[in-house]
Amino acid sequence: MLDAHVYEGQELPGGGNLKRDSTLPPWKAGKRERWSGYNTGMDTVHGSEPTRAEIDSLQGPTLVEFGAAWCGYCRAARPLIASALSGASPVRHIRIEDGKGRRLGRSFGVKLWPTLIFLKDGKEMARLVRPENSDLIQRALENICKDA
Repeated sequence: MLDAHVYEGQELPGGGNLKRDSTLPPWKAGKRERWSGYNTGMDTVHGSEPTRAEIDSLQGPTLVEFGAAWCGYCRAARPLIASALSGASPVRHIRIEDGKGRRLGRSFGVKLWPTLIFLKDGKEMARLVRPENSDLIQRALENICKDA
């Protein structure tokens, strides 16, 4: 299974390196990572940011992660999130790049990054802001995966 948190220049599981994301505009290519993405459990699909209505209509367990590529707290939380997700049942993981003028983050009341919102059938079940250990993330994931 491909980890959704592997970026250009980092080794992929099983060897090899990830190639540059050709969907980035030329002026951004190589300057910053593609942060927003959707992890189906098998791979990451990059595209336009989902709407609030799309997120609210999702069925099953979902982790929505708000942050920014340049955010130190977000970078520090990545291994914690990856560790918690590796031990969890299949969970839809949506990473959203947040910032000034981004409506989706505002609609969820996001004020600090990273903010992890745990949804079950489109309803918020838990929220973690700047998580410091993977146990908290794991417990929230277990909660949304119950009876899934």
